[in-house]
Amino acid sequence: MIKKLFKNFSGIILIFMMYFAWCCMSVSYNSGLFLVLFAAAVVISVIIYYVNRGEVMREAPFANILVAVVGIIIGKGAIGEAVKGIDIPKHVLINIAGRMVDRGEFVVGICALVFSLIAIYLIIKNHDLYAKFAKRIPALLKEHKWLVILLVVTGILGVDSEWKQFKWDGLLYYQTSATLDITNIGEMGVYGHVSQGFSLIVKAFEYITGSTATALLFANQILFAISICYVYALLRMLMQEKKEFVYIAGTAVYAFSPFYLGMAGYYNLDFILMCLLPATIYYLYDKKWIQLTVVATFLCFTKEPAVIIYGAFCVGMVICDTITYMGSLPKEGKKLPALIKNIFGTLHYYYMALPGVLWILTFEILGPWVGGSHDVGISSEYIVDKLKVFYLLNFNWIFVLLIAVLIVMGIVQKKIKIAEFCIMLPFAVSLVGFTLFNLVFITANHPRYIDSVPFMLYIPAIYLMGIIWGDRITGIISGAIAGLLLVQCFYTIDPVSLLAFNRLNIGNATIITTSDRIGDATQYNRQMLWAEPALGKAVADALECDSLIVFPAFYESTYTTDGMAAAPVATYDTDHEVQYFNRSSKRRTPELWEGSEGITIYHISENGRMSDIGDKGEQVSLIYSVCESKEALAAITGQIDITESVEYTNRGFVFCRVTGTVR
Repeated sequence: MIKKLFKNFSGIILIFMMYFAWCCMSVSYNSGLFLVLFAAAVVISVIIYYVNRGEVMREAPFANILVAVVGIIIGKGAIGEAVKGIDIPKHVLINIAGRMVDRGEFVVGICALVFSLIAIYLIIKNHDLYAKFAKRIPALLKEHKWLVILLVVTGILGVDSEWKQFKWDGLLYYQTSATLDITNIGEMGVYGHVSQGFSLIVKAFEYITGSTATALLFANQILFAISICYVYALLRMLMQEKKEFVYIAGTAVYAFSPFYLGMAGYYNLDFILMCLLPATIYYLYDKKWIQLTVVATFLCFTKEPAVIIYGAFCVGMVICDTITYMGSLPKEGKKLPALIKNIFGTLHYYYMALPGVLWILTFEILGPWVGGSHDVGISSEYIVDKLKVFYLLNFNWIFVLLIAVLIVMGIVQKKIKIAEFCIMLPFAVSLVGFTLFNLVFITANHPRYIDSVPFMLYIPAIYLMGIIWGDRITGIISGAIAGLLLVQCFYTIDPVSLLAFNRLNIGNATIITTSDRIGDATQYNRQMLWAEPALGKAVADALECDSLIVFPAFYESTYTTDGMAAAPVATYDTDHEVQYFNRSSKRRTPELWEGSEGITIYHISENGRMSDIGDKGEQVSLIYSVCESKEALAAITGQIDITESVEYTNRGFVFCRVTGTVR
């Protein structure tokens, strides 16, 4: 009995013990006892992993490759951090070892390498299995050549010279990601969020690249590419025996979406959440519980809303299982006791629940998010604004209409039966649950907070088209929509979005905002990446003419012009801060990178006085976006004897530099 229980729950025990070990390491500075508990938990984890090697080989053989690679990356990187800065006197090796052990990174690195060695041993022992798969790779690539082509096209379209740009919340995420401490579960929470999964991903890429900026870029681009593969696999699973072009066209809807391709150059927790979601849903439907538990744990530990999304989806799956189970019971008899027994006796429900349980434990230990402004309540204005973002922005209204029409047609034509209903119900439950949560959790209405909504609209719409309209119509409509979404990635063409949201004239083009100003609220496609080059040219010229650089901070906001300001809210008339600039590339950098230098940036409010920034006759350059208030600009430029006025443009964005002397 005990042996059977251990076998059934060994995967859960393994993940829980690794989590427990991490917690013990986090508080080991309080007492040596926690270090002992950490060591015990690691030993137990290693034993469980080895004892269950047979099941791992059957259920998830490629997990060994992942463990081996990630173990080496984290092990090498963590040990490298541990020895960094240690003076190494050649004659005191024992002292060196002792000082390294005092650093948690060294212990974490050794543990990671132990897991890696076990995985490598299993790979070598079962080399025939991996060799057979390696031989199948050319055939698989040929079989799925259109997916490969789609990935290549998406990769080419995703290339942008402004990839390493960190503005608005992206700057905050960069700064906190640069200070992650892998030995402390609390310090791995980015900007106050329960985001340890995100942090581990970024940290692993940082160990590879040696750069936080490159790590964030790799995390976005690689996970996005992987998520495209999972969307393709999910569509093939849900819509079997369809033509290949149906799967590719459906996958292109996801790959070319402004919420994915258009936002892959912005760095935040939400994008990683969005990229992990397809794999999680795929494993739920494929009933691969070990893989599900690992991926879902990373998903839940990206950002708090992920728990709502995943939990509601699991509830939908349980409801569908219950409907199927109840239909299999005899008409007479006590159904409720049998149902309860079935629910609590279903092993994989415990695997499904584990990520949520670990998240709740962490939330109780670390506390709620305190990194930003939020409230819980009912606001009719906020509800309307949030629903517009969820169901109108970036052509989402097309999918809402499609789903509504297809459901009616499916019911009338009797093409939606229990099987189809049970496939779609979890999507509906998750979408409704996530929407309701967001309607009462009042915070900034940024486009990226849409999280799961695009995916939860795209997949049901494509699936319903497939079962009701057939291959040809589904492929044509999906392809047409993918084309519209692709254009929307680069230019705002959605007529409903242009009508529903505030429009901003950025000089030579129009963008929209989900609030009333520029910033995170305008990051709904690729366009916001193109503002910085124009601003950078203006800053470079201001430095060349040796003038003080001044940015507007009108109406308590620095972000309209300066997305890299230390604080978004300006409560002063004038202020200054140090930013970093590369004269060669004419770009600002988030910190002092190679080739960049510190420069002083002044901010001035609509009530500020230039005489508080520079002395009379001193040269200043006021640099501003054309979106700034004309009245406020007139008040400030009136304090300058203007000698030069220049416009700088880049792909629709216009910035101005007014240079002169202080009156």
